[in-house]
Amino acid sequence: MKERNFMLMAFLKIKNRLAFIVILVVALAFVNASNSEAAKMLKKGETFRYMIKKLGIKAGDASLEFKGEAEIAGRKALLIVFTSEGFNFYDQEKIYLDPETYFPIAVDRDLNIFGNKEKIKERYDALKGSVNISKMVKGELQEITIKKELPLDNLYCFIYRLRKSAKLEVGNSFDIILPTADVKIEVKDKVEFEAMNKKFKSFFMQSVPKKYRIWFDDSEEMIPLRIDGAVGFGKTSMVLTEILYGGEVK
Repeated sequence: MKERNFMLMAFLKIKNRLAFIVILVVALAFVNASNSEAAKMLKKGETFRYMIKKLGIKAGDASLEFKGEAEIAGRKALLIVFTSEGFNFYDQEKIYLDPETYFPIAVDRDLNIFGNKEKIKERYDALKGSVNISKMVKGELQEITIKKELPLDNLYCFIYRLRKSAKLEVGNSFDIILPTADVKIEVKDKVEFEAMNKKFKSFFMQSVPKKYRIWFDDSEEMIPLRIDGAVGFGKTSMVLTEILYGGEVK
């Protein structure tokens, strides 16, 4: 019996390692697939502005800005800044990506919900499946380390990794291993989507479990037209209202 359990545990470890290798190879393939196109798409200062909707009613505003090259803890990185704001709610996330793999290096988050302020720091060793999360709450430091067998991700890192490299097709699916959840997201359909008083051909993606939904514009830029489930207060949608490049409206 002990021998059987030992063999089962060994098999599961091998299976997880194989899954890790598959995800890593796919991620690196995405990143290296088309560097010249990526340089065109990911422009420093590119900013997407969104209206946050809850139950069809405006609940706030959000923005997603690609800041370009940055540095954290002496390490080269790319920086994305996500900001969302609503009634008694504010959240800003500075997300540092590895410039080669587009997996997260660090996230610095300022959060204010009904006057309760938190500063959260996430430090990743993403390809080893580890993240240390620390936060200051009312002057008290709280800390936790999460470890998983697979590379850890961040939703916005995933979005920009796809934008940098992928050409989507209906039926494509991707595993996203987040610190608090493991999801699989699949390209479900190609649909028409209206935003900014324009009609876009788009790819509709939905996760299992059904927490996240993303609509990507079917163009070289792969603009994220709508993102559901990313904002922290209940079931919300972020719908694109404006695109800026270096402060100028597209």
